[in-house]
Amino acid sequence: ASKRPVARSVVESGITGGSCVAGTIHAVLWTRPDAQPIDLGTLGGNYGRAMDISNTGLVVGESQTADGRSHATIWDNGAIINLDPGWGYGIATAIDPSGTYVVGGFSAGAPPVEYRPMRWTRSQTP
Repeated sequence: ASKRPVARSVVESGITGGSCVAGTIHAVLWTRPDAQPIDLGTLGGNYGRAMDISNTGLVVGESQTADGRSHATIWDNGAIINLDPGWGYGIATAIDPSGTYVVGGFSAGAPPVEYRPMRWTRSQTP
């Protein structure tokens, strides 16, 4: 399948985070405009989506687990950090430039129920 890239965020250094569709959606990172996208992986499922990137290179978004739920996620230099507090579904939508604060939402039920807004600090991540 052809890849359809969607850039969501870019930082001062030019690193860009976004998603690439090639059958399924995956969170990706571009280190240069002419570079191939780097697949950031998932929490065990088939889907991942990058929403924002910090100046320190942290990427936030959502990733599917093996049981099919989407969890708020941070991708940190090859590590995938699950931010879900056990509620079931979530998404991280933004991160500040320094990578200290992440915002997003969680829901106890499957979408399209309402999400509760959440804010994490770097010290709160697992």
